[in-house]
Amino acid sequence: MARRPFKALGTFTTPHGIVICRKVYSAKQGSWILCVEGPHNGLRLLLPDWQPRAPSTRTQLSPPVPTKKVSDILAFFQALLPIWYERLAGKPVPMPAQAAAVSYRTLGELQRLVERESAGVLRPGSLATYQDQWQAVLRVLDPGLPLTELTREQLQAAMNELGQRYASTTLKNIRTALRKLLIRAVEDGVLLRNPLQRVQVPPAIAKPKRMLSQSERHAVLAAAKEHGQDIHLACALMLLAGLRRREALALTWNREDVDLEHRILSIRNTEDFISKSGDAVRHIPIDNTLFEILSRAQRRSGFVLAPNKPYGGGRYRWNFTKAFAAVARNAGVPWLYPHLCRHCFASLYVEGGGTIFRLSRILGHSTAAVTELYLHLVPNFSVDEGNGEKSPVATSKSA
Repeated sequence: MARRPFKALGTFTTPHGIVICRKVYSAKQGSWILCVEGPHNGLRLLLPDWQPRAPSTRTQLSPPVPTKKVSDILAFFQALLPIWYERLAGKPVPMPAQAAAVSYRTLGELQRLVERESAGVLRPGSLATYQDQWQAVLRVLDPGLPLTELTREQLQAAMNELGQRYASTTLKNIRTALRKLLIRAVEDGVLLRNPLQRVQVPPAIAKPKRMLSQSERHAVLAAAKEHGQDIHLACALMLLAGLRRREALALTWNREDVDLEHRILSIRNTEDFISKSGDAVRHIPIDNTLFEILSRAQRRSGFVLAPNKPYGGGRYRWNFTKAFAAVARNAGVPWLYPHLCRHCFASLYVEGGGTIFRLSRILGHSTAAVTELYLHLVPNFSVDEGNGEKSPVATSKSA
């Protein structure tokens, strides 16, 4: 059966070819939307803030408010026409009239607005991550800078400066967080287009990747024991059980969390803590070394780490960064940081003969493919073609 012909709302001639716009009813959104089709470069000319996942030749535009009437989507299309014609002519587009209705003008005001709106939508851990990323940006860009004065050159300089402080992956995440802010400004009409559009993430500074050996792990635990009980417990939980920092801080002496009789740790969601994966509970076996450490430190109740420190307004209930740095220096591994302990646990677990699928469950990863990223420094790590299991050549048992 031949495809039913459709009537285009508009046809636009670009240097790259014809771009067609038509109206479509989206049952998923319960609204009329605009479908714009044409050459990839032609779409980018009309929609400079478009972020395609691939060189697509089609995209959809949704009105700010779901539209049930055809007249509403036609009005939305008519509002876009002057902007598109100006872009085709290569002329600057006038500021939309609705920009005067927004309650922010500067980068700092926009960040605070989006943070307040995200508080009831994002999980506490995700919101805390965004807050850290936004603060990283505001340390190199003036929070009082008017958004209309923000230029691509300023953003590129900021990215270059941040590139001297952060790894490539972290820098890409910071750029994504900043893009979240600026897209909001474009949607509200404060900005004509996103100045972050063509800002490049600078190439990563090559740093040697290192991982703890068995002897170095023992040295860290010994140094932590000398430093104090709380930091000793923190290092033990991260190095011997692969816990994230917030998971270790949420752990209590309640038997539902620490079951020494059956040698099981349980990471549970509570009123103050939600795991990164969102799973209600995750069980982790307690090895002999960790069992001895927990048995000596066991209390009747309270938190395992810093028992008298309540949850506050910060990201962590207790921030042991300085104590951990001192332990790492004393152990002769100053390059070690808390989350790397989790990677060290994973590597030593597989070196000792553990399977990647069992490790994936212990770490709380959604798939084993995520776990593979933790094992880049395991010697002779290879894929068993027979069953797809990851198998290390080394056979030494981990503590």
